[in-house]
Amino acid sequence: MYKENETNDLFQKKVENTFTLFKSGFSENNYIEVKDKTKVVARLRPITKNDLDEDCPTAGLLANWRQKKSEWFATRFTVTEAGTRKWLREQVIASRDRILFLLETLDGVPVGQMGFFNFSWDNKCCELDNILRGASDLPGVMTPGLQSLINWAFDKLGVQYIFLRVFSDNKDAISLYQKCNFKEIRKIPLKRIEYGDIIKWVDLTLHDCQSGERFNSYMVLKNPSLDSPVCSSVNEIKKNAWIYQNLPSLRKYVRIKEKKNIEQLEAAGWEWLRVLAENGLSYEIDWFGIPVIQSSEDLILMQELIFKIQPDVIIETGIAHGGGLIFYSSIMELLDKGKIIGVDIEIREHNRKVLEVHPLFKRIELIEGNSISENTILELKKRIPEGSKVIVCLDSYHAKDHVLRELELYKDFIPVGSYIVVFDTVTSRLAELGALESKYINNSPKEAIKEFLEKNDDFQIDKSYNKLYISCSLDGYLERIK
Repeated sequence: MYKENETNDLFQKKVENTFTLFKSGFSENNYIEVKDKTKVVARLRPITKNDLDEDCPTAGLLANWRQKKSEWFATRFTVTEAGTRKWLREQVIASRDRILFLLETLDGVPVGQMGFFNFSWDNKCCELDNILRGASDLPGVMTPGLQSLINWAFDKLGVQYIFLRVFSDNKDAISLYQKCNFKEIRKIPLKRIEYGDIIKWVDLTLHDCQSGERFNSYMVLKNPSLDSPVCSSVNEIKKNAWIYQNLPSLRKYVRIKEKKNIEQLEAAGWEWLRVLAENGLSYEIDWFGIPVIQSSEDLILMQELIFKIQPDVIIETGIAHGGGLIFYSSIMELLDKGKIIGVDIEIREHNRKVLEVHPLFKRIELIEGNSISENTILELKKRIPEGSKVIVCLDSYHAKDHVLRELELYKDFIPVGSYIVVFDTVTSRLAELGALESKYINNSPKEAIKEFLEKNDDFQIDKSYNKLYISCSLDGYLERIK
């Protein structure tokens, strides 16, 4: 195991160091030759910090290409040069495991783009990123361009598998990938979501999977130096979180009652929440020997979210006895990735001692401090690698002003598509029902969320996580949508 981890660490360092060098600034050595058989026909030039300059045409060029080909992207929106420059700066240049190349003629005229992202260090695999033909110069150059990029990843970086996702109706793209020997391993149904002028195609989730409005084809290419066959199941790539994330859903085979008595469910849900609070039943549950202080329904919903997002980091504010940390760690251990950072204003010594000897503590880090203090936020920034996929769970002090401040401070940790989960959004209502202290009436996480969303249209409530009606976090799952 030590040697395997050591090898994975070397792979990560090699990729990160190579990308950092390539993105630091263009030189004669920092490009990939594109060969058609033995003849050099073009080159792949990495996008660097120099491309961020206001007088550099790269951002405008990519924005124009993106807008023209918007139908083939999972998210459609009005593309601008300023927005593209910001994306390049924050999501490409700043990311240690992402790189984007311009496919250029030998005279330096850009004709397309392609790159890599979403690396799994344990499995030495990655995903193709932003494959796009922008100009008509050099007909047929996309195939040797992509093949040269693939060969570089296999031979120079040591990548073992390359994955990609493409709309199944994008016949030209699929033809290109098939020419480079990619094989389809599954199709994933998609649904269309619209908010404002944004259109987003997302994987059908486990609770609502019906027939897709559109489909993604997931394709894979194996490094030819490997002896093992191309993966088609979970077991063929050991502990592969990428495969976990894209397992075909069985939800369409489950009988779901379409017409529910919503009024009855809501009434029963609130009555049970009241009884649960009055009797303190959430304090009765342990997870792997540690008090977790959550309802069983909320644990199930959080498991679904973690499996869906496959985060690199989970932040929990308000750790209590640490059962939530152990719960999240157990799921991340099964996924063989990520870490959990617990923040609390006071981590009691008897809790710390037990947590630190727990087998699942290996994925946990603790920060003692106020969740809204400047020092805590700075410490979190030090511990979270650039480009990490983060879920934030807010479960500390439940007064409105405190939660609102947490939302404002922690929102910047969340990438598009991930979530802030605000716990105990039912506090105000339960206080009105007499199950909790009256000080929480109109002074709870629910009111904080309302005010936060009025000022932050980057987030929206994902009401699909209200589906059990018995949850202490109703309307508390906030998805970042832009």
